[in-house]
Amino acid sequence: KGKFVDCLFVRERQLQAAKAIHGCDSPDVAMSLNNIGIVYNALGKMDEALAQHEESLQIKLKIFGYNHPDVAKSLMNIGEVYRIMGKNKEALAKQEESLQIKL
Repeated sequence: KGKFVDCLFVRERQLQAAKAIHGCDSPDVAMSLNNIGIVYNALGKMDEALAQHEESLQIKLKIFGYNHPDVAKSLMNIGEVYRIMGKNKEALAKQEESLQIKL
């Protein structure tokens, strides 16, 4: 877990830099939040992972609109977190929503 904690520190610094350079609603900030969510997932901190992925999704929706591959990716990531949490109904709904965008 030590490597993931180090990775989390780096990802959080990247997020701070992205916000300082690009503002809060930019693709770089959304990507940083997504990356932090992935690290929290690896650490087994699903509530934190979910929060990061949801924030990333909201930014992507503002920037790209609903029918965009990056939005689909965020929905799939949220679905995966729900699956790990044992919330299968929510997981399936997010994954199906993601697939509808990809079609």
